Amino acid sequence: QERKMNLLNDLKIGVRLIGGFVLIALLSVVMLIISYSGAHTINTNTENLYSNRLQPIQQLAIVNAKFQESRADTFRYVFISESRTESENATTQSLADISKYMQAYQNNPSITDEEKAEIAKFTKAFQDYETEVNDIFYLVRSGDQQGALNALSTDSAVVTARKDATNSIDRLIEINNSLAEDNVSAAQNVFTRTATAIISIGVFNTLLAIGLGIFITLTITMAIRV
Repeated sequence: QERKMNLLNDLKIGVRLIGGFVLIALLSVVMLIISYSGAHTINTNTENLYSNRLQPIQQLAIVNAKFQESRADTFRYVFISESRTESENATTQSLADISKYMQAYQNNPSITDEEKAEIAKFTKAFQDYETEVNDIFYLVRSGDQQGALNALSTDSAVVTARKDATNSIDRLIEINNSLAEDNVSAAQNVFTRTATAIISIGVFNTLLAIGLGIFITLTITMAIRV
C-alpha cells in the first residue's frame, strides 16, 4: 500500500490532474452510451407498439364495423325494394373492405402463430358469410322473399358465419392488446434499468470527482510544503 502511495506521489501533478479528469470523462461517456442505448430501445419499442399492435387493432375495429354495415345493408336489401341496388353495392363494398383490411393485417411482419391460427378460422367463416349473403341476394332476385327472410333468422347460416367471423376478430383484438401490454412493460423495464444505471454512475462519478479533488488538493499541498 505504501509502495502504491509512493508511486502516486512520484507522478507529476499534471499527470495526476489529467488522469483524474480522463477517468471522470470516461465514466461520463459510459453514462451517455447507456442513456442512448436505453432511449433507442424505448423508441424502438414505441414504434413497434404503434406499427405492430395499435395499427392492427385499428384495422380489426374497422373490420368489425364493416361487418355491422354489411349486416344492415343486407337487411335493407331484403326489406326495402326501392333501394336494393344501393344496398347491394354497399354490401359488396363492405365485404371488399373487410378483405382489404384483413389483408393489411396479415401483412404485419410481427404476426404470431396464435394470430395465424385465428386468421384461418376467420377466413373460413368470412368465406361462408360471403356465400350466404350472395345466396340471400339470389333468393330475393328469384322472388323467394320468404326464403330470404328465413335466411336472416337468428339461427341461420349467415348469422352463424358472421358471429364466427366477428368472434375471431374479437379474439385477435384480445391477442394484440395483450402483446401491446407486453411491449409497454418491456419499455418500462428498459427505462427502469437505464435510469438506475445512469443514477448509479452519476453518483459514483460525483463521489469520484470529490475524492479526486481532495486527493489532488492534498498532493499539491504536500508538494508545495516539500
